[in-house]
Amino acid sequence: MKSASNMKKTESNQTLTLPKEFAAVNQRLATLGDAVDQMLSTFQRSVSTASSLDDVRREALKTHLELQGLREEYDNTLGLEMVEPSEHPALEAVTEIRNQLGELYFTYKMRYEAVRDTIKAVKAKVAPDVIEGLMNLHNLIKQEGVTIQEMLNTVPELGMTQAEWDSLDNDQRRGLRKPGRSKAPIEAMLLRTERHLLDLVATANMLSKGEIRTVEQAIKGTELSRRGRPEVSTVGKMDRKLVNLKKKLELTARTPSKMQELKIARLQAQIEDVQLEIEAHDANLTGAALHKRELEKLRARHRDLAVAEVTSTDREQASLLMAIMRNETEQLEVIDKIRELEPDARITVTHKVNPAQTMDRIKRLRTNGRLKEKELEEVDRMEKALTNYKFSRNRY
Repeated sequence: MKSASNMKKTESNQTLTLPKEFAAVNQRLATLGDAVDQMLSTFQRSVSTASSLDDVRREALKTHLELQGLREEYDNTLGLEMVEPSEHPALEAVTEIRNQLGELYFTYKMRYEAVRDTIKAVKAKVAPDVIEGLMNLHNLIKQEGVTIQEMLNTVPELGMTQAEWDSLDNDQRRGLRKPGRSKAPIEAMLLRTERHLLDLVATANMLSKGEIRTVEQAIKGTELSRRGRPEVSTVGKMDRKLVNLKKKLELTARTPSKMQELKIARLQAQIEDVQLEIEAHDANLTGAALHKRELEKLRARHRDLAVAEVTSTDREQASLLMAIMRNETEQLEVIDKIRELEPDARITVTHKVNPAQTMDRIKRLRTNGRLKEKELEEVDRMEKALTNYKFSRNRY
């Protein structure tokens, strides 16, 4: 862990320092870490080595791709390419503070999970007073997590300077955070994923008797399982990038900053470039490929609707549930068009990937009391179409 005395001068000659609680939390976590190590040595648990080398290599590839995505998200959020080079030191000064807080959060989370998992494993095997001691340790670590989150709430968001952060009031700062339970900062997520990837490479090294030593060797020639949900195409990833850029534009537009106009202009230019690239791709599609593209768009829309429905209530929820069900039945119509043009196509049918979710949505539509008679009749027709659809969860 880096020293809590680390400081950084910003462009306004302002000294950036870690929150004052940092050193104390760091020290307490170190002490609690000794207790966690003692706990782990006392309650040794067997570690499964049943995974094959191929399984480990596939997991390494999956983790490697996850790490690439996180790094891309980090770089896009930091947005150094969106501002003048003279502004970089002020943004990088904030990243140094956030990196140390991210490392502290990662340390807390590893210890918290170690105690939590040990309690689950030994709860029925040891005396109540032993469990009580473990619970006390668990609660002490949990409290440090609360303090770390409070510290994170006091430092600028990634991609902001201290001066920009200082110009916002408390309501504006809260508005930058997503509603609901706070998730791990991306700095901690990067550390966790990097550590997991290194652990997988070490396991692959053991299983290969020393032949695999690097990430590149572990993932070379490896492919992810093709079962389950369909892979997102290159243009589908551009669709997602476009959505994320638009969200970032909305956030930038409502976040006052001296670089706001420049950031907005550069985001708009990026959005236009991606839109033109997508349009150029779609303009060349014909036949079954055109319908496959239409199906991919419907699936992306389905995902967005499902996410929105989770936090909705009352009439809005009923409307979103209806939209989700209409989307699923519309997917069937498009799949039929693909099969007409390409009889041997293997296609994932969304509602057969997670049939329980579909049936739950239909049940909630019937019982929420918000639908009119014609809408309930439509629900009946959609349920019949989905239930009787003959194709399974294959992939094209």
